[in-house]
Amino acid sequence: MRYEAVGDSITAGWLALSQPGGPTEKEGSHSEDVMSTYEFHLAQAWGTSDWRAVARAGIGAVEVDGDLGMGDQYSCAYFHDYGPCQKPWDFSSWHADVVTVNLGTNDYSATEIVPSKQEFVSKYSSLLSTIREKYPGATIFAIRPLQYACPGWAAFDSNPEKWEVMSTSIKEIVDAMDSEVHFIETGTKTEPWLNCEADFVDGTHPTFAGHVKFANLLLGAMAPNLPSARVVV
Repeated sequence: MRYEAVGDSITAGWLALSQPGGPTEKEGSHSEDVMSTYEFHLAQAWGTSDWRAVARAGIGAVEVDGDLGMGDQYSCAYFHDYGPCQKPWDFSSWHADVVTVNLGTNDYSATEIVPSKQEFVSKYSSLLSTIREKYPGATIFAIRPLQYACPGWAAFDSNPEKWEVMSTSIKEIVDAMDSEVHFIETGTKTEPWLNCEADFVDGTHPTFAGHVKFANLLLGAMAPNLPSARVVV
């Protein structure tokens, strides 16, 4: 089963080697490890080595503080901060069977000016549509960011209602897609999937143990909708 994980710094493994209260943001790259992330543990559980991550620290579904969002970068061969893509990615040689999208954290926590619902829905919808176009047979899971259940730990938390807007928007986007696109809830504010203190380094990025816990919970939530095992001949 071929797997692709699309996301931001959490998917990239930012601070995944740190403990709560660990390195500062400037030291974060020294504790970044994609092989310690939830998607790595998902791939291990599924018994596949044919997986990849399309992720970048700081990225959102929309433009965040002047940097292009994933919706404008996904089809490019490399990340760029502005302007049109100079070299499109060649999707012809590899097609994912399962895709997870874990975006929205930076859109609503990394900037004081959050996107309008229309803008977020437009960009997130466009991204999912592009993924569907590139991988017609894939099962796609839109993961509600963990920050939803721990809003008080966000960098800018003066508007807690914004997380409800984010969650509702992603759910509405998924409902408008085909039957092989699924929304994954990640706990509630009263019963979060991860402990808001012990399982995060800084309130946003999971520790190694937090990633393991996240993966285990995702496995259960995704299992009913995973595609059947494929035999490669």
